[in-house]
Amino acid sequence: MKPEAVKLTRILCSDVAANRLGMVLLSNNTIKWRIQELSVDILKQTVAAAKRSGNLILEFGETTDLGNDA
Repeated sequence: MKPEAVKLTRILCSDVAANRLGMVLLSNNTIKWRIQELSVDILKQTVAAAKRSGNLILEFGETTDLGNDA
């Protein structure tokens, strides 16, 4: 995925931007850590918004397509 992102950045932006993107380390641990960091931030923002509004109702659902019907 990273090589394609670098190519796209080179086309849309510049060689300098693409080279800078190419220097970013993308190990599995780095990606996992970033996803966890984003999840915590989203949770904090959601809780803060709920506290500010006083009227916010959230409903979370999770489904699994066992029959491969989706």
